[in-house]
Amino acid sequence: METKAMELVNKGAPWRRDVPWGVIALEAVALIGIGVYILIDKQGASDIILQLIALALLITSLLLGYGALRAPEGSLGFYDAFRAGVGVTAGGIVVISWWSEYIDKEAQRGILGWGLIAYTIAHLIGLVVVRGRGNIRISTVVIGVLTLVLGLILVTGDNESSDSRLNLLAVILLAFGAALAALAFYLYKKANGPATA
Repeated sequence: METKAMELVNKGAPWRRDVPWGVIALEAVALIGIGVYILIDKQGASDIILQLIALALLITSLLLGYGALRAPEGSLGFYDAFRAGVGVTAGGIVVISWWSEYIDKEAQRGILGWGLIAYTIAHLIGLVVVRGRGNIRISTVVIGVLTLVLGLILVTGDNESSDSRLNLLAVILLAFGAALAALAFYLYKKANGPATA
C-alpha cells in the first residue's frame, strides 16, 4: 500500500519521461495561474505565498524522507535524507509559525529562503557524488537551479523591495510554466504524430 502511494505521488513529476502530456499541461497552467495571481494581487499574494511555499516544501520533504529510508545502498538515499531533514525543518518552522506570534514574516522569509538554498545544494552535491558528472539529467539541474533562485529571492532584499521580489517570483513562475507548457505541447505532438512504418 505504501509503495503504491509513493508511485502515485511520483507519477506526475514533470521531469520523468513517462508522464502524460496532460499532467504536465495542468502543472503548467497551475504555475502560470499562480504567477498571474501574484502580478494582479500583490498584497493578497504576499500574505499567502510564504505559506504555500513552506507547505509545498514540507510535504515534498516528508515524501522524500520516506523514499530515502527505503532507498538502496549506493543511491541518493543519504543526501535525500539530509535534504528531507532540511526541508522538514525549514518548512515545518514556517508552517508552525502560522499559529505563533513569535516568528514574524521577515524571519519566516529568511528561514524558508536559507532552507531552500541548503535543500538544493545538498541535492546537487548528491547528484555529483553519487551519479557522477556525466549522468546528471538536465531537468534535475534546471529544477534545482529554480529552487536555488527562489531561495535567493527570499533571503535578499528588504521590506521596501517586496514588490520587486514578488514581480521577480511571478516572472520565474511564468517562465517555468511556459517551459512546462512547451514540454507538454512537444509531448502531445510526439504522441499524436504520424505513425512510422
